[in-house]
Amino acid sequence: MSEKYRNKYRIESNRWQYWDYSVPGNYFITIVTKNRASIFGTVESGIMKLSKYGEIVNNEF
Repeated sequence: MSEKYRNKYRIESNRWQYWDYSVPGNYFITIVTKNRASIFGTVESGIMKLSKYGEIVNNEF
């Protein structure tokens, strides 16, 4: 159920309320671009080939 904040709809957090996300662990992040444009790279023969934007995201994370 979405709630309104300042007259705008908000999506509830997907985070599990009983987990401390500050502890070390494996976390998966999904980034979806506008119109699902493949700006971060392509998959070739099962291997991810990063574009220059993909390299930036990879280096920052």
